[in-house]
Amino acid sequence: MPRPKKKLASFYRIFVKIVAIFFVVLLIHSFPFFSFFKKSAQVVHYQEYIRGEKNIGNDQGTIEQGAQTLAEINEIEKAILDEVKIKLEKKGESLNKNPELEQAKDKLDQAQNEHEEKKKIREKAEEKYKKLPAKSTNSFSLEEQKINNDYGSARAYEDKADEYRQEELKNVQEKTITNIKKELERAKLAITDLNIEFTNEKNWRKRSLHKSILLDPVRFFLIQPLQWISQNCGIISLGIFWDLLLKVLVMRLLLNWISYPPRLADLDLAKPREKTEPIDLASLEEEREIAKRQLEAMKQTFFNIAMSFLLITTFSLHPFAFDRSNPFFSGRKADFFWMLFYLVIFFFSQFIATLTYQKVSMWNYLRKSWLLIAFGFGMSCLFYAQVGRFGDYLFALLSEVINILISLVKIAYRRRKPVKREKIKWERKKAWNYHNYKR
Repeated sequence: MPRPKKKLASFYRIFVKIVAIFFVVLLIHSFPFFSFFKKSAQVVHYQEYIRGEKNIGNDQGTIEQGAQTLAEINEIEKAILDEVKIKLEKKGESLNKNPELEQAKDKLDQAQNEHEEKKKIREKAEEKYKKLPAKSTNSFSLEEQKINNDYGSARAYEDKADEYRQEELKNVQEKTITNIKKELERAKLAITDLNIEFTNEKNWRKRSLHKSILLDPVRFFLIQPLQWISQNCGIISLGIFWDLLLKVLVMRLLLNWISYPPRLADLDLAKPREKTEPIDLASLEEEREIAKRQLEAMKQTFFNIAMSFLLITTFSLHPFAFDRSNPFFSGRKADFFWMLFYLVIFFFSQFIATLTYQKVSMWNYLRKSWLLIAFGFGMSCLFYAQVGRFGDYLFALLSEVINILISLVKIAYRRRKPVKREKIKWERKKAWNYHNYKR
């Protein structure tokens, strides 16, 4: 009958594998190459929407064009401020009135009405203009000349009214964005804390729970809990750096939990083996068993690399992972010097991680692993050359620093408590012996 400890250990291993499979599916679901699976809540792109940009977002929920009228701006502003209002009311506060913004909106409303009037006048004049015969303007009669001049004047007045409307629209756009930022700051909220989507009816509405799980599960199961911890523990109020550090630490601990522990040192597979002819069946079975373990170790290594790549990429590209409106992301870029610094940290991270399961000199490790390090660094350079945000670069850098610290803790722990070598038991068949094998 199995012991309770063995039962518990078996259950724990099965549970870890289930969690690992769950996160693999979760991360692939949110990976940019499979963007048709995911539809993030587009409120995180509120600034691009208010400014009227095109093709907003990078997944299934892409908005073709942002706000073009005052009504569309008011709608997204109301959706955001309603959530802010709930937060402020819990503190006994209320939304601040912004007379300057209201005055700018009134001017925009008047400009829009004037533009609509000029547009209608132009459309009527255009209908008469289209009925004119196709001939030179010099041969027009007085009535035809009047229709032609009226149409030209109507177009000029409409263009002038539209130009004035565009000026007032830009003014309202910037003032609305500034007002939303201030109210979010007063409520101690980030835009990534809100869960408002742009529906098929072209309006803004708070997303339901089941849609949050179905359309953006990585945010619901991974990013949102981290944001809740950061907000309720006061970490986010300390600065964006500490928020990054918290998410990096949790990500690395998660990776170390669900990743396979290396077994190369336990099986002595990392050492070069002399190719000798097997002398009996036991030796042959031993060679086969070692080959199986080598293949298993290789699969586990590829799984660990893939999980690390998926997690870092997901955090770097997911719109809700960080508040990218922060100047830390939008105001700085990672230049070549920072990439060289990242290369040094990346090398030491991989080297010290190797020391947790295998004794190797730095020179030998560099000689054997330089191609893998160069490939990893090259992929990082290409990625951050496209992204260009210093905050994402710092996230990757902190990830390697935390990996170094975790590896050092592992080394210190294993020195205090040496790892027991696994005893490989080989089965021997009585019918086979050395002489039978030689024949």
